[in-house]
Amino acid sequence: MAITGSDSAYTGADRALTGSDRALAEADRGPTDHRGTRPGPPPGAPAPGQAAALTDLFEARVIRHPDRVALTLGDDHLDYATLNARANRLAHALLARGAGPERLVALALPRSVDAVIAILAVLKSGAGYLPLDLDHPPDRVEGTLADARPVLLLSQDPMDVRAEIPRLVLSARGTVEELAVRPDTDPTDADRLGPVTPATTAYVIYTSGSTGRPKGVVVSHDNVVRLFTETAADFRFDEHDVWSLFHSYAFDVSVWEIWGALLHGGRLVVVPYETSRAPERFRALLAAERVTVLSQTPSAFYPLMEADREGAAHGGELALRLVVFAGEALDFGKLAPWYARHRDDAPVLVNMYGITETTVHTTLTRLTAADAAPHAPSRVGTGIRDLSLYVLDETLRPCAPGVAGELYVAGPGVTRGYLGRPGLTAGRFLADPFGPPGGRMYRSGDVVRSDEHGVLEFVGRADQQIKIRGFRIEPGEIEAALGAHPAARQAAVVAREDRPGDRRLVAYVVPEFRQEPDAATADGTAARQVGDWEKVFDAQYAGAGAGVGSGAARPALGENFASWFDSYTDRRPIAPDHMREWRDTTVRRIRELRPRRVLEIGVGTGLLLSRLAPDCAEYIGTDVSARAIDELTREVAARPGLAGRVRLRHQAAHDFSGLPRGHFDAVVINSVLQYFPSAGYLLDVLAKALEHTAPGGAVFVGDVRDLRARSAPSAPPCNCAVPPPTPSAPTCGTPSSGPWCARRNCCSRPTSSTPSRPARNPSERWTSRCAAAPGTTR
Repeated sequence: MAITGSDSAYTGADRALTGSDRALAEADRGPTDHRGTRPGPPPGAPAPGQAAALTDLFEARVIRHPDRVALTLGDDHLDYATLNARANRLAHALLARGAGPERLVALALPRSVDAVIAILAVLKSGAGYLPLDLDHPPDRVEGTLADARPVLLLSQDPMDVRAEIPRLVLSARGTVEELAVRPDTDPTDADRLGPVTPATTAYVIYTSGSTGRPKGVVVSHDNVVRLFTETAADFRFDEHDVWSLFHSYAFDVSVWEIWGALLHGGRLVVVPYETSRAPERFRALLAAERVTVLSQTPSAFYPLMEADREGAAHGGELALRLVVFAGEALDFGKLAPWYARHRDDAPVLVNMYGITETTVHTTLTRLTAADAAPHAPSRVGTGIRDLSLYVLDETLRPCAPGVAGELYVAGPGVTRGYLGRPGLTAGRFLADPFGPPGGRMYRSGDVVRSDEHGVLEFVGRADQQIKIRGFRIEPGEIEAALGAHPAARQAAVVAREDRPGDRRLVAYVVPEFRQEPDAATADGTAARQVGDWEKVFDAQYAGAGAGVGSGAARPALGENFASWFDSYTDRRPIAPDHMREWRDTTVRRIRELRPRRVLEIGVGTGLLLSRLAPDCAEYIGTDVSARAIDELTREVAARPGLAGRVRLRHQAAHDFSGLPRGHFDAVVINSVLQYFPSAGYLLDVLAKALEHTAPGGAVFVGDVRDLRARSAPSAPPCNCAVPPPTPSAPTCGTPSSGPWCARRNCCSRPTSSTPSRPARNPSERWTSRCAAAPGTTR
């Protein structure tokens, strides 16, 4: 056995090999001065500033720079004084609703000026903010709320989150009127339920959990403040910097972006979601707004580099002085094209490894063109000044330089732990055996090695966790969700990179083969999903009526489009003219059937009823939402011409109890099929609908996405409704209706629009319609 290295390494190995009473793992792996790559702040490191809450420091900036622009989104600009005043008004409204220290307020907001105001307001109330990612599955959002138990939810759209929780809808007229009269003064501890200290919770961000249950990381004000204090000498941020808010506020890099600007008196430019997904547009925004500090995941920066190469000649010169990489491993070799066009210091590129549990960033290293070599190791640098980084083996003994081990982090950046999870916290936040008494260190799960100077190189993971495009993912969480499906026996999730730079999650599922479906399980699953939609629509219709009590005019019957949003444009309301065109086109088609007795399944707010019922002898409408039926019943009762011929019933689509068989000239199923839980459920509803039609009657199925449209992913979004060329050839209004809605809603081929049993007589008709408002959901 050949041993190379220092004399001390040789003697340590010699003692291990000759000592019969010592395990090899107990041998020293190197001299003691290699224990911990950063045993403490180096000599000459700047002393941390006086402890303070984030809001105290922000309010001090307001006093110093009241007229300086703090926040920009498009043509909207808020100076520090205005931003502070708006946050104060909202903070006082939150205080009146029970927000306070060590309580949480959930945020369900798109990236916007209001989102930044809401974050400030929550912190000013003393509470911590709980960001919700509305792109997550509803069950995960509900689970997060159930686990965190916030006292309040802030949202722009009352139907964004389906949960039984007090909420404040910022767009509601009543809220707008309330905020207008709230004081714009800074809240003090006398206004709050208790004092705000540097140790008070600032936010809780949920990360993936290996058992299928995400965990909330509790981060305090001083965790964040020291992040900027301890990197001040490295970056020298000031009031002249312009920062981009590129990331979702549910991703902790946003903490660096928001407070990097606001704590230094700089300007924060909110990047619209659509722009963040279009590198050419984002590059143009960076140039136009003269952004100086940019944070990016490597996955986002690589296409931005290409956009910079193509747009440099005509897209305006960039003003960047600093680009910070975070969120995932950086491929240094891919930066070569960037350095071919930019100097090392214009801008400076910095790689910052970080962990949510140690407050956003943990290490940093400045890059140069010399680093952009093919197959260069993923160097993450040295620790932020107030952190101690240890590379330890499985027995918590330090590893010598060049030897891979697991990274542990100690110091003021280590957060409190996991919300309500003491066992999990104890397993990841350990006593620090190398630091002062009472100190803790966080077990990262990342495998690294250090060189002689304490510079770390990222090697991989010690567990199954995966990072893709900045998102920390536990495959076990996805496997648990897949395994819960009755048709799945086993599931495994892995990360694959079949094309360089294109890392994706791939799931392998072993199906649960059965000769016959388990009817009880299938019925139970369908019932749960129908119940989920009932909650969603009850909340939706409650929101559609929000503001009525505060002076807002109630829409006329058949004109309530408040619950219709365009999924292609960040859920903005669909233009009323487009909605009327869609409604009128559908009404014309149904009138061609000349029905006198109509059953409408999913009557909603009465968009079709308002136009069809006056011409009918009998009109029965059913809906899964009791709130919708109650509201519509009041509307109909106020119109004598309808009250005698319209009956409304609260029941799900598959429930035909109490309805006469063979009675209706037309059964209308319009814009509800996409919410059915399965194809079997759909066929059951269609079979029952046919049983309830009179001889010569028709079942009208409308607003269904055409499955064939999924083959046109590049088609632009559109909000038009185009009638089919002939009654016998139903088509979608545009091919663009497929790419998005196919992931969230049920689609159908026109050829599959056939009854589930033979027609009772030759005159029985089957009518389908596929003229949706493409790219939209209700």
